[in-house]
Amino acid sequence: MKLKILSTCIAILLINAIGGNSLPGQIDSEETGISASQLRQLADSLPPSSGAVETIQFLRSGQINRAAILTSGHRGGWQIFVFHLEDNGKFALEWKSGKLDDSFAGSSADQFQPYNSFDEQTFKFSGCAAHNCPDVFSVMLYIPSKSMAITATYILGKVTYSPSAISDSGYQIYRTYLDKLIAERRSVTN
Repeated sequence: MKLKILSTCIAILLINAIGGNSLPGQIDSEETGISASQLRQLADSLPPSSGAVETIQFLRSGQINRAAILTSGHRGGWQIFVFHLEDNGKFALEWKSGKLDDSFAGSSADQFQPYNSFDEQTFKFSGCAAHNCPDVFSVMLYIPSKSMAITATYILGKVTYSPSAISDSGYQIYRTYLDKLIAERRSVTN
């Protein structure tokens, strides 16, 4: 399993290197911001039960400081693992989603990506309930400065939010972005 994860990670880096200013097949650490040993350590940090790696996304603050891995489980279900880069150059697990709700089931790796909101980069992910698209769907933002994710779920015209998105008035700005993502998704499906 670890070998499959590592080979997937290396393929992603090679694609990035080829698309950049590097020679084909040459990994340019300035272009990707991650070394082969860091990539190996990142892959080794995933639990064996995490499932297949679908995509890896990075956030940069001058250089890469976060890596997020979207996996699909052996028995279905998406999971997200977010790692931060420590001063020693190693990635440490910062947050994991556990198996996401069924309202994310109908999704793909394309729906997981960095998203610029307010004054920081976040990760966003969206999906819909199998056999209930577009009437039931969810959107999620992972907020690195808070080391937490917030979600909004749309069910037949009604939106509900994760407890973290409604429990504190300081999170109103995040709810505003969730509302924006809900509206964008509804306009695409209508």
